[in-house]
Amino acid sequence: MSRLDKTRHVYELLLEFYSRNFLYAGVNEELAYNLINLVWEHTFEADSVQTIKKIFKEAKKQCKNKVVEEDFLNAFHQNFLKVERFLDVGANRLDLLKTLGENYENIENLYAIDTKEKSEITLPNNKSFYFKVDNYSQNLPEELSNIDFINIQFVLHHFPDDSSIIRLLNWCYRILEKDGIVVLWEESFEKKWNKNLNFPVKVFTDENLTEKFYRLNTSEKFAFIQINDWLINFSNSHLQWTSNYKMWYDWVKIFASVGFQLEDYWNLGLRVNGKLKQGVHIIGMFKKK
Repeated sequence: MSRLDKTRHVYELLLEFYSRNFLYAGVNEELAYNLINLVWEHTFEADSVQTIKKIFKEAKKQCKNKVVEEDFLNAFHQNFLKVERFLDVGANRLDLLKTLGENYENIENLYAIDTKEKSEITLPNNKSFYFKVDNYSQNLPEELSNIDFINIQFVLHHFPDDSSIIRLLNWCYRILEKDGIVVLWEESFEKKWNKNLNFPVKVFTDENLTEKFYRLNTSEKFAFIQINDWLINFSNSHLQWTSNYKMWYDWVKIFASVGFQLEDYWNLGLRVNGKLKQGVHIIGMFKKK
């Protein structure tokens, strides 16, 4: 685990980020203070998990306002309509496969890989396939082929090293159809924030908070992202906390090294939308060169 640059600027931005979203949801702001103060003192400490769970449980009870953002997956609706074979990398609880199976009859096969045991969620048995893989991408299912859409959602920064990431991406390149796409979701940032966001669904990016984030130095940005990501995922015990976060430019370079070309991307910044937990998302769409 790398040392976190836990400066006053990082603390204040985390506090403002959570406070504003808690307030937007109709939750007592004091819970946000309690949460950030606890995590600031006990980041990655197992002893703090139960208290964090209690804080979020109380926050959910107090929620009066619905989250205002549309599901970001709707941005890829037109793509999903053309998909026959879909792969989710890091599928976790399999919620995405369930959603796609229920809403897109054109998808003939739904595949998922993850390092955990298969979730008990009910999936269409005749077209859903789950593969448990190791942490180093050593046992990827070689029988897969002709995939139209590969979704890699908030998973690569948990890989143990870049070699494992490149091994996975080489495999993705081999199994992807010529005109297929890979969508990468990462907790990341650019050198400079591009305000010209043209995401297909409405995003409640807060310019003030995002500008404050981009005024942090690089190590402070990574500290903010890592602490926030732990708050989002602390209950997912199978995740490796390898600190393999990268600037967006570096993710694009890794994808290019195995033959992928960035077609489009969207930097969502920091958002105020009433969600109690959310990341600093950049989403990119890649195709074969």
